[in-house]
Amino acid sequence: MDAHPAIKAASPQAPIADWFVGDDFHHNGTLYLPHAYRFLEVFGKPRTGPEKPPPGARFGGGDQPDAYSFFLKGGTLADLNEKYLKYGIPFWKRNDAARRL
Repeated sequence: MDAHPAIKAASPQAPIADWFVGDDFHHNGTLYLPHAYRFLEVFGKPRTGPEKPPPGARFGGGDQPDAYSFFLKGGTLADLNEKYLKYGIPFWKRNDAARRL
């Protein structure tokens, strides 16, 4: 195999081969909600420049003491989208719409 002459090194970071087996969002087909939510909440939204999260932004602005309480009281995936993500994450919106069909 020959590499392009301009490429000196390549380092794939967390490539996704299968969304349902062995990936961080799904464990053997089951959505790993806390991880998926926290990742997409931070990395899934478009930005126009650098941002700092507001103090206490983790898990609903700090009104829940832990992730278990947050998701227990959060409602459905659509409720989380409406209350906290504000429909601002394209990946979550796409998958939320698909679940409603």
